[in-house]
Amino acid sequence: MKDGTNSWRIHALIDGRNPQMPDSTDPLTANIVFDSGGWVQSLTGGPGFASTHSNGLQLTGWTPAMPAERVTGPEKWVPNGAAGSAKGITIDFNNLLQHNAASSRSSTHVDGHAAGQLSSLSVGRDGILRAGFTNGMNKNIGQVILASFANPQGLQARSDTRWTESADSGVADYDVPGVGTLGSLIGDGLEGANVVLADELIALIQAQTAYQANSKAISTEATVMQTLIQST
Repeated sequence: MKDGTNSWRIHALIDGRNPQMPDSTDPLTANIVFDSGGWVQSLTGGPGFASTHSNGLQLTGWTPAMPAERVTGPEKWVPNGAAGSAKGITIDFNNLLQHNAASSRSSTHVDGHAAGQLSSLSVGRDGILRAGFTNGMNKNIGQVILASFANPQGLQARSDTRWTESADSGVADYDVPGVGTLGSLIGDGLEGANVVLADELIALIQAQTAYQANSKAISTEATVMQTLIQST
């Protein structure tokens, strides 16, 4: 916003919010002055901005935030628990040039990402928990650790699916999946039997057929014996 001869006032917002106080829609401000050749002569940051020695503005003390749940009323933002970078965010104005002409945009270069919300979670075979965000970014946010025991048969049953360490099982050894004798993980999978269902059905039919044949042989033998007894 031009506010004087060779002087401009800068208003800075991120997603329509104050970067330092996301619940506020008031922008951070700064003042930039150009010399007669159109190059940056001075740069003065307002509250929340710190001027750098190389014609830049540095934003420090900013608060990462996320939208708060709401039923009615305007959208609210609350801190998401993450810490802002100690180095802050620096906006470089070294290549900014003032022209005596109508404002226009000659090119666009994007080297960052828009704000994103968590959209998906997945677990890899290595146990790493990966989060996907609506801005296309993916980030590793944790890893599943597995435990092994010297004597798994000595674990104490607590329920149908829960077991706890005991004196017989020995203490637990923890490591990431795939290390040593530990297995790997399968994401989005259900636990199932380690048999081939078709083979088991064939074996069942064969067993049933053999049983029926044996039953017929026993029945025939009983009939012959009964006939012999009646004949004597």
